[in-house]
Amino acid sequence: MAITRKYINKQQHSYSCGPVAILNVRKWLGCKHTGYRKNIGHFRSFGYSGDGMWPRYLSITLNKMKIKYKRKNNATMTDIEKALDKGCSVVLNYAWHNREDGAHYAFIDKHTVKSVRAWNWSDIHKTPYLSKKQLRKWFRYSNKYYNKRWNEVKPIIWVISRD
Repeated sequence: MAITRKYINKQQHSYSCGPVAILNVRKWLGCKHTGYRKNIGHFRSFGYSGDGMWPRYLSITLNKMKIKYKRKNNATMTDIEKALDKGCSVVLNYAWHNREDGAHYAFIDKHTVKSVRAWNWSDIHKTPYLSKKQLRKWFRYSNKYYNKRWNEVKPIIWVISRD
């Protein structure tokens, strides 16, 4: 019998996209106990303060949960496609629209020629499918706006493997 995974596509709190991405990784890996309410306390102990999760804390959380990953700064669409083609999944951190003050995490598990399946990429759209054209636009925002203000190279990806 095939395992059915119900990924989280809408975060419950304004700044919980990091924990939601990690919960979706755990679901993708087939872990038990991946509910939001049961796990939010764990994220607080790993550095999540309730008002966003810095990239270093996402890495710390993955390490403490013993989830294997490779982090890549200044990622491209090609990097994401290669990872997905190898059977991996991706957590993506990118600048949210055309703003200097916001970044967002999404969990990506599949892609087609024109789109990626990016869970929790939007609080407005119910579908997890995001066009690669729109994602490339957000990559440009990430490079233009976010790098200057926070001195970080975005977009950042964490390539998750099942090995």
